[in-house]
Amino acid sequence: MTVTTEVRRSRRSPAGRRFLLLTVAVYPEGDQWVSEVMDFELASCGDSVEHAYAMIREAVELLFDTTAAEVREILAERGVAVWKGIPNEYPLAPLRHGLAEEPGLIVRPLIHELPAVHPP
Repeated sequence: MTVTTEVRRSRRSPAGRRFLLLTVAVYPEGDQWVSEVMDFELASCGDSVEHAYAMIREAVELLFDTTAAEVREILAERGVAVWKGIPNEYPLAPLRHGLAEEPGLIVRPLIHELPAVHPP
């Protein structure tokens, strides 16, 4: 499965920009919404779909708010690709076993720009 990205691109995109294109699954659990990054083990939750998505975006930002060496280690351990730009389409990460049967499942891309100090 592939997803088409709808992202505004800057006309003056600085050289060296690097992006992570991640797959996020959001689904209801009780009175909360759970959000999980399929590319590695990271989860959060919120009171709504949008809140859960915002919380997982923040968790990704916090995960990569570290040294360049630690970022490279995290990405290498999990086999996450670093993109030099945002493609129009890219493959989604596989869903964990049984997740596709979750009622109310929503799968969305999450695009995270790595800071310039974190080369691939």
